[in-house]
Amino acid sequence: AAPPPRADRRVYVLFFDQEHLTQGAYHRLQGAAEDYLLSEFKPGDVGGVLIGEKMVGNRLTTDREELMAAVKTSKLSPEATSRARDLQDWPRMSAVEAIRIAVNYDNDVLNQVAERAAREGPSTRNAGQADLTPDIMNKARSIVQELNQSTRQTLTTLAALANGLGRVPGRKTIVLMSEGFYTQNVEEALRQIVGIAARSNVRIYAIDARGLNRTTDAGDPSVMNPMETGAAIPTDLYNTIEDAPNTLAVDTGGYVIRNTNAFKAALTEIETDTSHYYVIGYSPTNTKMDGTFRQIAVKVRRPGVSVRARKGYLALPPGAAVPALEAPKPNAPASPAGAMALAPETQAHVRALAAREPKSGAAQKLADEGWDRYTKGDLAGASAALDQAAAAPDAAPWISYALGFAQFGQGQTKDAVASWERVRRSAPDFQGAYLDLANGYMTLDDPVRAIAVLRTAERRWPTDVKVLNAIGTIQVRQQVLDDAIRTFEKAVQAEPKDTTAYLNLARTYELRFYKMRRYSRPGGTQAANPEDAKKAIENYRAYLKHGGPDEAGAKAAIERLKDATKKAP
Repeated sequence: AAPPPRADRRVYVLFFDQEHLTQGAYHRLQGAAEDYLLSEFKPGDVGGVLIGEKMVGNRLTTDREELMAAVKTSKLSPEATSRARDLQDWPRMSAVEAIRIAVNYDNDVLNQVAERAAREGPSTRNAGQADLTPDIMNKARSIVQELNQSTRQTLTTLAALANGLGRVPGRKTIVLMSEGFYTQNVEEALRQIVGIAARSNVRIYAIDARGLNRTTDAGDPSVMNPMETGAAIPTDLYNTIEDAPNTLAVDTGGYVIRNTNAFKAALTEIETDTSHYYVIGYSPTNTKMDGTFRQIAVKVRRPGVSVRARKGYLALPPGAAVPALEAPKPNAPASPAGAMALAPETQAHVRALAAREPKSGAAQKLADEGWDRYTKGDLAGASAALDQAAAAPDAAPWISYALGFAQFGQGQTKDAVASWERVRRSAPDFQGAYLDLANGYMTLDDPVRAIAVLRTAERRWPTDVKVLNAIGTIQVRQQVLDDAIRTFEKAVQAEPKDTTAYLNLARTYELRFYKMRRYSRPGGTQAANPEDAKKAIENYRAYLKHGGPDEAGAKAAIERLKDATKKAP
C-alpha cells in the first residue's frame, strides 16, 4: 500500500456516481478521467477511484498507472442502465415528470404524459376514451421509489467516503461526477455530509455529467431524451436533480461545473482550483459540543473579491465518532398543522395495557397528569410529565406506551420507538406495541427492523389478521409483490370476513398486473398477465360481498381492470 501522504500532498478521489449516470455520459467521463490522470496527475499526488459503492483496489495510491487501469476497466452497473430503459418504456416519462405526478400530484404534468402515452401506446385508436391514469400513476410511484433508493445509496456512500478520508492528513478533494439525483426529504442528510466533510478537511467538487446534451428534437419520440418533457412543460421549472450536487459542492467550499462537454478541462480546472487556497482558523465562542451542525460565513472587506468557504461544521469534540448518516425520510403527505399522526384506537390500546397494571407507585400522579394532557391534545405537556413518570423504577409499561404516542405525535419518532421498545421488553405479550413499533420503524424508513418486529409478532400470533396485513403492506412498499400476495392470502384464510385483507390482496394483484405490463411497439399491443387481473377482480368482489366501506372505489377498479384486459393480447 502507498505510504501515508504528507499534509501538503494533493489527495483526489474521482467518484463515479453510477447510480445516476447514463451509459453515454459514463463513457465520456471515463475518457476524460484517463486523459486527466495521464497529463495532470503529478508525482507525489495521491488518488483513488470510487465506482458506485467501492473504492477500486480498496485504497488510495500514488501509482498513476493503477488509477488509470481502474478507470479504464470500470463498468456501469446493470441497475443504472435498467432504470434508464424503464423510463423509456410505455408510458414513457422522465424522472422529473414521475416526481411531479407521484409526489406533487401535478395534474398538468399527468395530462401531458397521458397525451404522449395516447399517441405512442395501444390506445391510439380511442385516445379520447381510454383512461391511462392507472398505468401512469403506478409507473410514476415505482420510479419515485427507485429514485429514493438510489439517492440514499449515493448519499450513504459519499458520507462514508468523506468520513474515511478523515484518517488521511491534509486537505482532500472529492470530484463527484453525476447527472444529479432526487432531493426530496434529504436536506438533513446533505447537511450531515457537509458537516462530516468539514470535520475530515474534504472539499467536494461536482461535474454535471449531462453536459450540453439536455435538449433534443421534441417532435421525434424515437430520439427524444427521456429527461425532456416534450417542451410542453419545461423540466427546468422543477429543478429537483441539480440541487443536491450543488449544495454538497458549494457548502463544502467547492463548486459545480455544468453546461460543458469538456470534462477533461473541467477536471483540470478543479485541479488548479484545489492547488491554491488560504487556511483560516478560529475558536468558536459556543463551546458546547452537542453534535449539531453550525453554520459559518467568511467575508472580506476588499471590494471586488468573492469568497468560497465551507458553510459550517459539526460541533463534536476531537476524536469523537461522527454520527451515522440518517436515511432520507420516505415521501408522505404532510399532516395538517397541529394534527396528531396517531391511530384512532390509540387511547383504547393504552387503556387496555393500563388495565393490566394500573398503579405505578410514586410515578402515578405524574402519569395521570401526562395522560390527562395527552387526551386534551397537549402533546408537549404530556411528554414532559410521562417522561418523568416513565423514569421511575416502578413505572408501569403503559406509561412508556403513552409516552411513545405523545412523542410520535410531535415528530419525535426515534424517541417514540425507544419508548415502545421498552414496552415490548416489559410486556412481550402485548400485541399493540409490535404494530406501533413497526409503524415507527417505517416512519424512520427502516423496513428491515419493521419486518423483524412483525415477524416476531407473527410467531406469537400466526393467524392474526392485523399482523399479516401490516407485513403485507410493508412488502408492497418494498415492491416485493409476490411475497405480499402470499401474506395477504394468509390473512384472508385466517379471517375470511376481514374486508381489509381482501382489499389489500385485490390492490396488490392489480399493482402487479400493471407493473408487469409491457408495450410491444412492433405489434402495438400490451403484454400482460390476465390471471393477475382476474384475481384482483375476484378479491374486489369479495371485498364488496363482505361490506367493504369503499364500494365506489372497488367497483371502479373492477371496471378499470375489465377494460385493461380487453386490450391485452
